[in-house]
Amino acid sequence: MRKIWIWISFLGITDNDNSADRREVILANRVNFILLVLSVVLFFIAESNKRESSSYEIIDNYRLLVQAFVCLLSMYFSYMSWHKTTRFLLITVPLLVLVFLPAVLFNVVNEDNYLYFPNVLIALSIFGQLLFNLPKERIKYLIFVLFYLILIVFLETILWHCTERQYDITRIIKQYFTFIKTTQVSIYVFLTSSVYYLKTLNSSFEVELAKKNITLDQQKEEIQAAFENLKNTQNQLVQTAKMASLGVFTSGVAHEINNPLNFIQGGSEILSKSCKELLKTIELDEDQKKVYSQIELSQDMIFEGTSRASEIVKRIMEASSRGVSVPEYADVNRLLDNALLILKSKVPEGVKISTDFKLQQEAFVNKTRLQQAFISILDNAFYAAGKYELRNKYVKISSELKKAQDDEIVIVSIFNSGNPIPEENLSRVFDPFFTTKEPGEGAGLGLAMAYGIIHEHEGSIEVSNEPKGVKFTINLPIKKQI
Repeated sequence: MRKIWIWISFLGITDNDNSADRREVILANRVNFILLVLSVVLFFIAESNKRESSSYEIIDNYRLLVQAFVCLLSMYFSYMSWHKTTRFLLITVPLLVLVFLPAVLFNVVNEDNYLYFPNVLIALSIFGQLLFNLPKERIKYLIFVLFYLILIVFLETILWHCTERQYDITRIIKQYFTFIKTTQVSIYVFLTSSVYYLKTLNSSFEVELAKKNITLDQQKEEIQAAFENLKNTQNQLVQTAKMASLGVFTSGVAHEINNPLNFIQGGSEILSKSCKELLKTIELDEDQKKVYSQIELSQDMIFEGTSRASEIVKRIMEASSRGVSVPEYADVNRLLDNALLILKSKVPEGVKISTDFKLQQEAFVNKTRLQQAFISILDNAFYAAGKYELRNKYVKISSELKKAQDDEIVIVSIFNSGNPIPEENLSRVFDPFFTTKEPGEGAGLGLAMAYGIIHEHEGSIEVSNEPKGVKFTINLPIKKQI
């Protein structure tokens, strides 16, 4: 029985209905079912107690079956989600079928009608009041209440005009009319006031509950946002720690490599000087001169190689400096060269690199931080250019100076020949943890970090799709001290 009750209560409810609509539909379905059961039960009771088979008795009893049929029809409408039609039938049809149609159309008024019709009206008014949504339908509700109040006051008068038969009870009603009407109206007003109070109280509770739910949803969103920020911060700290450890390791390795390079370079210089001193004391024949020229060529090659290796080590040590970096005037072109040197091993096969450095002036920047930004942007450019099977794979880097009002702006452009960025992703490129790379290829922090570093310098960075690729444009104030 409980399952049937639940099934009937939720007839016609969909996932799109809000909580208020659900409550109205559930209430209408339950009222409909109660009317159906009452109509059927009262019909069988009336049939079992039937005293005669007059037309009055037949019409008076079978109107209950009509009401039961209307209830079944309303349940079908509710099942089809025609809830407005269902509510209209519940508010209007019981009054017509149970009270007015038998009396007005068929002049069927029995003596018992004078006793229970007022109670039926009061009961039907309560059913109808339950179906109104307060305070949204307050005007309709008041009109409904006033209409039933008028019906209760003039019910007997209507019944008297619908039949010529006179009953003993009509004489009693006329004798005590004022007392009877006062009692009926008092009961009606009391029940109506109680329903109105309870519905108003329920509406206030619903409003308060809605406010609490909104507050809870906001708190939930804030907690989720705080949790996401905490996760992002944790990941950034882990990434920063990894980078710091890598910097310490790189600096140590570079320092250890630099020492033997100094030994080789110093030994080469000593060997060169010794050979020149020895040459002053002896005469060399033609074969010995050829051997000596090869020795000199070898010394030059050793010196050039160690010089280049020392320069590479020096740049690596600059890039992985463990000291606190402070803003100073620096050569932006050199920072770009250092970034290219560090990323040299990560350049995909077939990707060509071209540079066009027109900038001739130093800028006041944090060298270590800005170089990290360049590394992140160039790493992204190399990945984009080498990812797809293109005929021409290249990355082009340029720098220039541009005057802007009272200041001078350094403009660094990094162009790659990769595929354009989808329009919906352009605004998210610099978001933390946003990446289009395969899992394990990137955490989505590089460009976000570069964005933060550029803004630390009170500069700006933009990304745009070009006809043949993607371009990152960096603007930095040349004299702005950060």
